[in-house]
Amino acid sequence: MIKTNETEMWKYLEIILFNKLQTAKCKPEWDVRQHVNGMFLVKAQLAALNADVQEPIFTNMLMRSLPANARGAVLRSSSRSSATQSEHISRRRSC
Repeated sequence: MIKTNETEMWKYLEIILFNKLQTAKCKPEWDVRQHVNGMFLVKAQLAALNADVQEPIFTNMLMRSLPANARGAVLRSSSRSSATQSEHISRRRSC
């Protein structure tokens, strides 16, 4: 696919990077830390293109990319627990 100008090229790059986040999957035998770091790297690359991914969307992509094994389940439940605690603290501060 040939792009005729810079704007089209940057937009195409944004699409490629966003799709990379959407389709990222960590297989059970892979290093989860390396996988998560890679996802944050792609997120930073999108931010550099002024195509920030909002936190709730990124968090959802990250959670869905984790393996279905026990380790992935522990990471997902730990993340949800942290999010719930953060929401509780935010509500208490706003009262």
